[in-house]
Amino acid sequence: MSEHTLTIDGRHLPFTPGETILEVARRNGIFIPTLCYLKGTTPTGACRVCLVEIEGARALAPSCSAPAGDNMVVHTNSPAVKEARQTVLALLLQSGNHNCAVAEKASDDWTQFQRQVANYDQSMELCPAHSACKLQAYAYRYQVDTAGLVRSMADYPMETASPLIVRDASRCILCGRCVEACNSIQVNNAISHGFRGAQARIVAMGDGSLDRSECVFCGQCIQACPVGALVEKKSRYKIRPWEARHVRTTCYYCGVGCQLDLHIKNDTIMKVSAVEAAEPNHGRLCVKGRFGYDFVQSPERLTRPMIRKDGELRGASWDEALDLIASKIKTVKEKEGPEAIAAICSAKSTNEALYTLQKLFRVGIGTNNLASPFAAGGLNNPLFELEEAQRMILIGSDITEENPVAGTFVKRASKSGAQLIVVDSRPTKIGTFANTHLLLKEGTESVLINGIIHQLIKRGRKSPEDIQENTQSYDLEHVAETTGLGADDILAAVDILDTEEPAMLVYGSKVASFARTFVALQEVLDNLGKPYGGVNYLGDLNNSQGACDMGVLPGFLPGYAPVEDEKSRKAFESAWSATLNPEPGLGFSEMIHNLSGTDA
Repeated sequence: MSEHTLTIDGRHLPFTPGETILEVARRNGIFIPTLCYLKGTTPTGACRVCLVEIEGARALAPSCSAPAGDNMVVHTNSPAVKEARQTVLALLLQSGNHNCAVAEKASDDWTQFQRQVANYDQSMELCPAHSACKLQAYAYRYQVDTAGLVRSMADYPMETASPLIVRDASRCILCGRCVEACNSIQVNNAISHGFRGAQARIVAMGDGSLDRSECVFCGQCIQACPVGALVEKKSRYKIRPWEARHVRTTCYYCGVGCQLDLHIKNDTIMKVSAVEAAEPNHGRLCVKGRFGYDFVQSPERLTRPMIRKDGELRGASWDEALDLIASKIKTVKEKEGPEAIAAICSAKSTNEALYTLQKLFRVGIGTNNLASPFAAGGLNNPLFELEEAQRMILIGSDITEENPVAGTFVKRASKSGAQLIVVDSRPTKIGTFANTHLLLKEGTESVLINGIIHQLIKRGRKSPEDIQENTQSYDLEHVAETTGLGADDILAAVDILDTEEPAMLVYGSKVASFARTFVALQEVLDNLGKPYGGVNYLGDLNNSQGACDMGVLPGFLPGYAPVEDEKSRKAFESAWSATLNPEPGLGFSEMIHNLSGTDA
């Protein structure tokens, strides 16, 4: 049992030093309302709705920022707490276009106000956040009465310039959750608090519109907003929370694997939000994951196979299309042999489809000519370690563009003081967060890493003999000349990596062919198989890892069993009742090179 305890509503509860009263209460199922609190950010105590009474204190305290203390006695629902919450909520309700039916509903003035809001919204529907608004829910819970309070009319135009997000400052309660979501969670720094007093509001780019700011339209501000101040434009007034059927799925785009909550109405996806507290994205999404769902129900999607006849594509039945493909493959195999046939498969396919494809080509056709462009296998650590790692080297990965949610973890780590090395031949946004930014000549990433290995060995790092032999020619002058980097910059990277603390190595598809060199670096640093270490691949496509795991590789069977290894091959031959080709096939670049009529 913990040595540290406090009492909340008569319950004696343990706590860990550093926890707030709110965290202890939530962990133990005790309700405390919040409007400004956002998990993963520094609490501000701005909204004052989470006030609690602490025995012996001179005033009520915001539980989201008040640290738990030994022998502290806390009341979360005393008369003084209820009265304070009612007052705060009443003032918030009177501060803008909050037209939910909770205040002065019998008044003629209230009816007139609702008409004004309807004209402002250009809709006769009641508030875009109706029943999904925490302010409304708390107002009902605490039976808020606004009688006697003067309504503060917000004179702000609604911002609809963005094709994705509607900003309604008239409904903003200045809780600051959107600012924290943008600046602390996603680290995009597109919005901030602006002006003072009665003119205070959330601003973008010096009080401009979102489409002219640094906003990348990840929509995290929408998910954070507790009221109707930020809503998705595409679904605004088209779906209500009680109309939605929710389906959890995995994002279709990059290799991060973000968990999505699909809001479905009439068998149509109307909205997408992130699954809170789910691995690996922890409630975060990028613009593609949150807003790029229209393709699912696009009328332009193919619904049946297409075959080319007399130079034109036409619709066909599945039997006709499959018979045509089978006959073409059979003809080529009989005339040219199985090695004249190859498979190129997208790493967006499912594991089941990928596995079946490689089995078809190995068993049915007899070739190992298999490739999935941009796919690569990694020894990936959990994604959250990107945020907790103290040292990191990022190679050939424009992570904020290619894997934006993973990029948020790296940016947060850098913001918290982690040492970040960025190696790329392109200027990237993540490079602005780096301690050491190595902008080198394209294709020389392997030379740089071998040069770093050589310097580490010179400093006394132990390594296998083959690694030492392979890096002997990579002296500092040669590496600097080949890569176009300064010697001092290369040594600065070596200094960051040459410590007892592990360093995570992350690479993108652009440099996937150098994966063995990256493994060698982590082997020299003794970072393989360690937390906050490893060789971590971030694929462009959503199943980049799966394509390799399932064996869509010219030299490996499923599970990375080498096709040349007789023991590994025999196991699959027994399972599949077939004899397999023991020779590795052609990779993607070799297939392209061997296509007839190409000079590539």
